[in-house]
Amino acid sequence: MGSLPTIRKSADKTEWRAQMDQLVALRIGGTIGEVIDLLKSTQRPRLTDRVTKRESEITALGPNETPDESNSLKRHRALRNVAYRELVALVEFIDGFTPFATQHSVKGAQFENVLVILSAGWSHYNWPKFLESLQAENIPSRDQASFARWRNLFYVAISRPKKRLAILATQTLGPQALAAAAHLFGAENVVSLPMPPEPT
Repeated sequence: MGSLPTIRKSADKTEWRAQMDQLVALRIGGTIGEVIDLLKSTQRPRLTDRVTKRESEITALGPNETPDESNSLKRHRALRNVAYRELVALVEFIDGFTPFATQHSVKGAQFENVLVILSAGWSHYNWPKFLESLQAENIPSRDQASFARWRNLFYVAISRPKKRLAILATQTLGPQALAAAAHLFGAENVVSLPMPPEPT
């Protein structure tokens, strides 16, 4: 654990304030390594024993990676080059201070504007097939449980905005799926985007 700086005279306070200003500037525009280097020199707050050990190993081996280094030390070296603001963004994401959320995590919440992204890669959701099913007269019994799951999550996603809703499907939608989207949102609000050319 770090300790509070000892302030006995006015010069201590000035020095501590300068160090904090330096730390704030590095958090905005520096790397994780630069923040660590500052904390090593000021000891305010003190680095954890694990970080101190890794830093000592790097100092002993020199600034360049060596062939026999452990993978954990290689990761630590690489981490030193990452912008500190990326670490701040990660913590904010983990703590929920981000404009992004999964459809599962927003049930009951409301937002001024919402962008829903319907993408591939879901093991239990097939958005093109869901939209096509909306146009079908009958849903086969084997697909009814999946359809109900798709419909429920789709409803959660599109019912979150207070003012504006935009939906982006990153998969190709066939004519039946596009017709369903036009029926739901109005034909004038459905725009087909050209697919980028395949890399050669």
